[in-house]
Amino acid sequence: MQKRNFIQGFFISAALGLGFISTMPAANAMNLIPQREGEIKTTNLGCVVNAANCIESSELGFNVTSLSYQDSANNTYAPSRLFIDKGETANNWGSGIQFGKTDLGTNTTQDEYWLRAVAYDTAGKVREKGQLEVGRFKFDFGKIISEISLDLFDIEDAFKTGILEINGKPVSQLLAANGDNGTTSIVLKNVSSFVLQLGNTGPDSVFKLTGDGVRLTGLMTSQSVPEPSAAIAFGLFATVGTFGLKKRQRQHA
Repeated sequence: MQKRNFIQGFFISAALGLGFISTMPAANAMNLIPQREGEIKTTNLGCVVNAANCIESSELGFNVTSLSYQDSANNTYAPSRLFIDKGETANNWGSGIQFGKTDLGTNTTQDEYWLRAVAYDTAGKVREKGQLEVGRFKFDFGKIISEISLDLFDIEDAFKTGILEINGKPVSQLLAANGDNGTTSIVLKNVSSFVLQLGNTGPDSVFKLTGDGVRLTGLMTSQSVPEPSAAIAFGLFATVGTFGLKKRQRQHA
């Protein structure tokens, strides 16, 4: 069974278990990201790739802002770039960013597209030729989205990856480790914006010389939403296990 069908089936089963499937309005889910490779044009960084491979917010349906972040030793890292990458394809995007057919650490399935952060160091230089997938991003939809499901791949540093802000309010929804090549799913309800930390770097990482890279994909559903007084964002967390994906090389996650 394809991974996407598995996740959709999981959501339906979870809703049945909670007893509210009959109250869910009909809606169509769509991919959170376009199904093509390229760099997402963030509000503050633009693109380093050529125009044909620069993916504008008009194609996404939302804006992305890349944020700086700190590690446990208070080192501040420059904002990461964000790419859409198809598993097991090689890309040389220029500016020191190269994706091998087989990544140094985090390898997804061949026929799926994932959001892939490109980490920079404290001096603003790309790390590991762009193959360290760590970054902090704000996703802003400009309207209430009734449901957003996120799939986070290969979290190996526990409670370092997750949601830091929803609709402008700080939260701390950090995820447990899901094992080598595991996937964890999050469902957010009634969300107009959120801030997500992907991966971890620094002295507290299980990968001391590099860091824990994490990739992201997901779906979003537009449907009628509650009155503003009832439109409270929340996350439903579930580890959905491993999917028999290609075992990664043990240099970093």
